[in-house]
Amino acid sequence: MKSRTEVEKIVDSILIKLLRVDSEEVLTAGREKTPGWSSLMHIEIFFALEEEFGIRFDDNAMAFSDSRSELVDAIIDAIAK
Repeated sequence: MKSRTEVEKIVDSILIKLLRVDSEEVLTAGREKTPGWSSLMHIEIFFALEEEFGIRFDDNAMAFSDSRSELVDAIIDAIAK
């Protein structure tokens, strides 16, 4: 199982690539405050994370994970199942 730090690094790299933010902006990235994090991009982010981690998110995780930290929590929960 990956550590939280490892998960954060991978999530950061995916968000940096998809949202075109820098390494500081990614730390506070969120759907409400990050330009480019549209509903379509939200789905793309989840597909990229599922592929990277070999997991499947449930509908609640997709609906309510609207920030970097919430994504990390959702991944850790999905890995633990």
